[in-house]
Amino acid sequence: MSPEGTMRTSATARGLLSATAILACLAAPAVAIAAPDETAAPQVNTPSVASVGDIVVTARRRDERAQDVPIALTVVNEELLDRTGAYNVGQVTQLAPSVQMLTSNPRNTAITIRGLGASYGLANDGLEQGVGIYVDQVYYGRPATATLDFVDLDRIEILRGPQGTLFGKNT
Repeated sequence: MSPEGTMRTSATARGLLSATAILACLAAPAVAIAAPDETAAPQVNTPSVASVGDIVVTARRRDERAQDVPIALTVVNEELLDRTGAYNVGQVTQLAPSVQMLTSNPRNTAITIRGLGASYGLANDGLEQGVGIYVDQVYYGRPATATLDFVDLDRIEILRGPQGTLFGKNT
């Protein structure tokens, strides 16, 4: 190889090496740590989101935090009802996933949760529904009796799954 070829190769190698070094410097993250300010105001501990406004439910017939209840449930509180304008059961079903209300006439109403319920009640007045409705711990045998407008509600709890041991038949 001629001396010119060696010089060209070494110049190319130096160029590649310097380009690689520059790229490595650009790719490396820059870390800057600010020194604590001696005159800063003391920090105020703010409560975490989990501790603010615990939702209390009565899903197991006693007051408990919703996080501690091993039941799939949806809670619609008074604030959400006011904000969305939901003032009856038909409108609450739009706020809760997998809950449907079917009405063929004012007497025959069926509510299903996760597709389970007695939709045959739409055609036969004598059959009890598969979804139980309780208002202030009082069982409503017919869903149509609970379709009145809500007045002064604290919350609505929708429990998914079999609750027969706690709330009796059809729940």
